[in-house]
Amino acid sequence: MKRLFSLTIFVMVLSLFSIQTIYADQSTNMFDFEKIEGETVRDSNELQKESSFLLDGLNIQQKEGIINGSGTIIQNGTKSELSIKGELYPVLGKGYYEGNLVLGDMDPTENYNVIQFKIEHKSEDSVSKNAESANATIVLEDKVTGEWIRFNQEIGKQTFEKFYQDSTLLIENKEVKELEVAEKVTNLLNIHNKAEHGEKIGNNIKVEDSGIDDTNGNRTVDEPISTQMDDISVNFRELDRMFQDLKDPYTDSVNLSDYNLPESLFKGSGWKKSANLNVNPGWGYYAAGSDQGSFTLTQITAFQFEGRFGEWVSGTNDYTNIWKIKHGMVLEYDHYTKDIKAFFYNLGINQRNFHLAQNLADGAGEVSVYTRQDLQGQGLTERSGSPLIKYVAGLIPYGDNVNNVWDTLSKMSPKNKDLGTAEEFVGKDFESQKEVHHGKVYRVVSGSLRDYDIRNEEAYVNLKGDIHSGDGSISLTWTYRTDLGTNLY
Repeated sequence: MKRLFSLTIFVMVLSLFSIQTIYADQSTNMFDFEKIEGETVRDSNELQKESSFLLDGLNIQQKEGIINGSGTIIQNGTKSELSIKGELYPVLGKGYYEGNLVLGDMDPTENYNVIQFKIEHKSEDSVSKNAESANATIVLEDKVTGEWIRFNQEIGKQTFEKFYQDSTLLIENKEVKELEVAEKVTNLLNIHNKAEHGEKIGNNIKVEDSGIDDTNGNRTVDEPISTQMDDISVNFRELDRMFQDLKDPYTDSVNLSDYNLPESLFKGSGWKKSANLNVNPGWGYYAAGSDQGSFTLTQITAFQFEGRFGEWVSGTNDYTNIWKIKHGMVLEYDHYTKDIKAFFYNLGINQRNFHLAQNLADGAGEVSVYTRQDLQGQGLTERSGSPLIKYVAGLIPYGDNVNNVWDTLSKMSPKNKDLGTAEEFVGKDFESQKEVHHGKVYRVVSGSLRDYDIRNEEAYVNLKGDIHSGDGSISLTWTYRTDLGTNLY
């Protein structure tokens, strides 16, 4: 009898525990926007009072990272149903918001675009990682008026943790790589991307730079060729110091007031650049920014570019161009506090179709010729299972002038090879090349990363051209061009 009584008590306790567990699990899988008034914001996110909006009982539920929400929205006294659906993506990595932010990729509704859905674990006293609550934000865009309406709702820490946990489960189930998650989240962070009435800036842009080096140590740099980019000069030592501080393992945030850097680099939308290639090695950066109201998001890459001759031995020399990524990040700049936070590390501007070229001084009387070209690289991102590079050499009639390297190369036949495989030219000096190639000589070498991108920090590519020169005096033009891509737009 005692055994039966004890067994009965055990079953009752177990059942009660199971019910509580199920209830707790259900309660952290949902929350409500209950009679929450919306703030109407302009495209610049400056608050204004025009229409009135009220979320009246919008219930947000999720399961394994899939969002389903339904409720009522009241606009200027007119009530209508609101249903939202989408997927959750977590902020991973080692940045400031790691483990404390979830973004939603939401479908548009009949009358509204859901231009932002995010849940952030933070507190007003900035002790975000110790906060016991979190904040959920939905920003809607009225498809007719173009108004943006922001709704905020405080939720429990356990609810946030469950949403975050299930967002990681979603990407595991979909087999999404961490880099792809970071790229996705960066795009979702920009409130303009899902808006019909937001700012529209192209997500890629072409850049080109060139200059002249000679064996006497002289260097001149041409005006950079690019379009729709703001040239914002910086002190590159200060920029490098800021990046190094952000990489300190004990911090993921710095303050602009501690650096001699222009605020315009971190504030304001659009493409930005600057380079000082007159020194060797030279420094430069490419960046894309997007204002989000009280803060600006910036994706930025800082690079070094170098050109150097080897030693002249028995009539031969060589010249090498080296391009190297030093820093790449996604940053958040607070307009009021001037804090700069690292959102993602090692996620700078992507460079695609990177093409390096060299052009020896040409025309009658010039006897320097290329005898070999070699394109090397490390830390590059492969875009195919069997990636290749592309060589294009400029074999031109002796005495002709190369007025434009790229025009000359466009008339030549490319050769696809494995990265690190050199191309030898027939004819080891000026006279033998003229004889073998019927009066033509190799004045231009170039290598293109056909199936590779450059993005990772410390990734580099270098083009080496072996040169035969009669007296060792060499002058040449170097140039590169590439397509820049950002995940912000």
